[in-house]
Amino acid sequence: MEKIIRIKNKLFFLFYIIFLYKPNKNTKLKYKIDKIAVVGRGKSANYFFNKLKNSPKIVALVNFMDHDMKNIDLTAINDKEVYLFYNIEFKVLSFKYLSKLNIKGIIRTGNKHTRSYKLQTTLRKIYLNQFPEFPRHLKDYMSLKNSGLLSIVYMIDHFKPKKVLLFGFNFYKSEMIRTTSQGFTINEAIRTSPNQLLKNFQKMCNLFKDINFIRYDEIEIDKLPNLVHISIK
Repeated sequence: MEKIIRIKNKLFFLFYIIFLYKPNKNTKLKYKIDKIAVVGRGKSANYFFNKLKNSPKIVALVNFMDHDMKNIDLTAINDKEVYLFYNIEFKVLSFKYLSKLNIKGIIRTGNKHTRSYKLQTTLRKIYLNQFPEFPRHLKDYMSLKNSGLLSIVYMIDHFKPKKVLLFGFNFYKSEMIRTTSQGFTINEAIRTSPNQLLKNFQKMCNLFKDINFIRYDEIEIDKLPNLVHISIK
């Protein structure tokens, strides 16, 4: 039954992309961007939806599935411009949630040159090719090997904010947004290890020294000049 639901969701997602999706194609922003939010699937994502007041107008959701959205009050992002990011496995939201979000962008963080893409079946590659892939001018960042980090890079490149607020980035060191299941979307054999992922995150922060990163989580990491940790304990 679960497999049937996943297939149905993917077909609806394809329908949405072809007929209903209206991306923001205006490259010249009409307003100055001070801060944006990027929300991963770690437990601290709940803080963003439940506790954060006056959150940024622009929000990126990384690899979110129906499983993650069940206990979320979507009114928290009713007035937000939402950007959806998906890794190469592309486990997507159902039309039930797509229809409730003000989606301005959908990006696949993998591209045709990655090992993960090359391991996919021919049929799956045909499906994946229907969706916008990670911009080629950002290809040097593919070495970060994580859809969450690549999502941050994309949002910085596109919006050029002064601050990036991060939620749900626990580097797989604690619980996910739903505690019933980790619900990893990348096979364990090819998923970047937590320690390497953390190193890649710190590398990314150092690559964007002019950006102030504010990370909300219960797990603290080594401090950097442009990285602030806000505990949510």
